[in-house]
Amino acid sequence: MKRKFLALLLLTPLLPSAAAAQAYRFEITPSAGYRFDGRVSAYDDFGNRIDNRNRDLRLDESGTYGVTLDVPLANSLQLELLANHQSSRFSLDRSFSSGEQRLGDVDLDFYQIGLLYQWGRGQVNPYFAGSLGVARLQPKFAESDSRFAGSLAGGAKIFFNRNVGLRLELRGYYTSLDTSYQNVDDRGFRYRTRVSQGLYQGEGSAGIIFAW
Repeated sequence: MKRKFLALLLLTPLLPSAAAAQAYRFEITPSAGYRFDGRVSAYDDFGNRIDNRNRDLRLDESGTYGVTLDVPLANSLQLELLANHQSSRFSLDRSFSSGEQRLGDVDLDFYQIGLLYQWGRGQVNPYFAGSLGVARLQPKFAESDSRFAGSLAGGAKIFFNRNVGLRLELRGYYTSLDTSYQNVDDRGFRYRTRVSQGLYQGEGSAGIIFAW
C-alpha cells in the first residue's frame, strides 16, 4: 500500500501535463456556408473614396463549401490551413432608374494560412482566428487572376465526443483589387494613378470536425 501511495505521489505532477496533451489534436473540418453580397470600394492615392457615379460593383451572394485543417501548436493555439470555393457572378448596380446590370459568372477560391486561438476545455470551445493568403478569381468573361486576401473569424467548436464535433463560424473576407490607370493631364503628359480597391464579404458556415 505504501508503494502504491508513493507511486501516486510521484505521478501526480504529471497529471496536468497528460490532460493538456489531450488538447494537442489535429482537426479537419469539411464545411458549407453562405456568403453575402460583396461590395467593391475604391480609394485614390490620398485615401479619398472615388465617386463611381451611382455605379457599384458587387459580387452576388451564394453558397460556399470548403475544408479547414488545424494543426496544434500549443494548448489553445492552432495553425490553420483554409481552402474554400464560391460560384457567383459580378453585377453592377446603377442608379435607381437604370436598375442592375449582370456582368457574368465568376468562381472565387480562397487559399489561406493563419492562427486560431480557442479557450474552454469542455464540450464548447469558443475561438477567434485570422489568416492571410490569396484569392483566385476566375471570371467566365475575363482572364483569371490571383490577389492578396485576408480574413477574420469567430465562432465555437461543439464536441459530441473526443473525435467528432460541430464547428459554427462567422468570417469576414478582404480581397485586394488594386489597379492602376493611365491618365493624360491638360498639357498632354501621361501619368499613372493607383487606385486601391477592396472586395469585402461576410460569411456564415457550419462544419463537422474530425479530430485525432
